Amino acid sequence: MNSKKRCRPIFFTLIELLVVIAIIAILAAMLLPALNSARERAKSVKCLGNIKDLTLSTLSYADDYKGRIISSVNADADYGARVWSVVLINNKYIPKNNNLLYCPSMNIPAGFNRYYTYGMRSNNEPGLVDLRSYKYPARVILLGDSAKSGDGTRIWRLWQNSGTAGQPYLIHGDRASASAIDGHAGTFDIYSFRDGTMRWHDTANFAQVVSSHNVLTNI
Repeated sequence: MNSKKRCRPIFFTLIELLVVIAIIAILAAMLLPALNSARERAKSVKCLGNIKDLTLSTLSYADDYKGRIISSVNADADYGARVWSVVLINNKYIPKNNNLLYCPSMNIPAGFNRYYTYGMRSNNEPGLVDLRSYKYPARVILLGDSAKSGDGTRIWRLWQNSGTAGQPYLIHGDRASASAIDGHAGTFDIYSFRDGTMRWHDTANFAQVVSSHNVLTNI
């Protein structure tokens, strides 16, 4: 006589299976926001790291050129529109690296596009900015998340001008990553830009900033 007990297969009823599936769905719904939040925090950290690296390279360029940076110059036959990223790339201060030049929270293009990078401080064409001219460098934005005031499209400059210029882009939990011309970097909220605590352009009008994805808020 076989003393071993035979293992009987275990069957689940349809109701039991539905209960298990419902529990899994509930747990997934509870965990998904936390996972998305962690993912966005990681992107914000990476973005701030990019800005710190680009700021160091920009200030190194300024040290070599009497305190001046070029945010943009007129187009030419060899390079096209020579915005700040092209100037730094062509002069070997930074590599042509999309993971460095674009915020990870945006859809990074397959190829390099000079117009959709972070925004550099600007004034007007030809865009020569003297960093030594500012009395309070810790309060003056050099580089940061930026978008057009008209439609929220990413753009390469920070400059107060209706429709076409870049304004701070609060893409990281209603904050924007940015650096100042003294070299420090951080994330700043809408109030910092609104009241001029962090000056992102050279006029007195801080009334408009892009507050979130493709949304323009008048404040």
